[in-house]
Amino acid sequence: MSSLLLLVASCRKADYHVSTVIKATDKTNINTIFASLRTHPEFFDVEAGVYSEIRASKGTRFRFYPYSFKDKSGHIITSGIVRISVIEMYGAGASIANRSVSLSGNQLLHNTGQVYITGSMNGEEIGVNKYGIDFITATHLSTPMALYYGFDNYEDLLVRWMRVGNMTGTAVTGTIVDTMTVVVIDTAHTLDTGHIYRNYNQFDSCGALYWVSSQYPAWTTTDLTNISVIPSDTSFDASNTAVFVVFADFNAAVGVGDYNNQTHTFSLTPGYTIPMETRIDIVTIGYKGGLLYYSVQKDITLTEAMTFTPVMEPHTVGEVLNLLAML
Repeated sequence: MSSLLLLVASCRKADYHVSTVIKATDKTNINTIFASLRTHPEFFDVEAGVYSEIRASKGTRFRFYPYSFKDKSGHIITSGIVRISVIEMYGAGASIANRSVSLSGNQLLHNTGQVYITGSMNGEEIGVNKYGIDFITATHLSTPMALYYGFDNYEDLLVRWMRVGNMTGTAVTGTIVDTMTVVVIDTAHTLDTGHIYRNYNQFDSCGALYWVSSQYPAWTTTDLTNISVIPSDTSFDASNTAVFVVFADFNAAVGVGDYNNQTHTFSLTPGYTIPMETRIDIVTIGYKGGLLYYSVQKDITLTEAMTFTPVMEPHTVGEVLNLLAML
């Protein structure tokens, strides 16, 4: 206990720790949950060797340069059609559905957009040198976000993020006519006939595919605490249930993955804690008897050592996705 108190006393800034490791040897049911919830990708065809631009349905723009694509040997692809696959994740619920959490090491992130993007040619996966990516934002950002690449090779298979050096985004406003972006301008917001203005956080030199995001450390100065989550039906355990804390003010989600078989309690790993006085939701998703189960406890101001008892209710996949979209 003394070591935990020392950690709480000494960590009154953003360098707090969050555990997301699900301690379960058989993850079949966990994987079944998220296989059904993952977002279906959108597909776009672009021509290699020339400048191309696409915009996904939620607004993310991708700008491919004549030298953007490369084959497995590292040679630049100068011609042919490249198939681009894109999944966009702008809300915490979409991040949960696609098993992504807003963590970089032990740092909670303020999430302003995540994507999963791949490229292929003639059915074979290809790589990239550099391309541009613009994450859409609700407002013109005063604080530029940072570029992060994601990795999912963890025991619990949750995606976590690593910052790309000191690369920061540029806040721009794009003007759109019909379905095509025709120009990027500075901060003008005057509307005229046929034009729609949208704010973007723009990165000109993204050097990777797969998991890419626009995020920034979620600075906080509050004390830290652990939580306990005990489903009212204790048959929901670490083998068939995933628990998340959603930080509404940061548009972020983190996992609650440590599980005690004797007390039937999900918690953050001892010594790993989250900031008090923040506004949170507790989301619990389970799979049992071929059915999905869901619970959300919303708009809670986190105080010290809180205990949550979610009541799990059966839902269809569509219903769970709609509920996640409301986070």
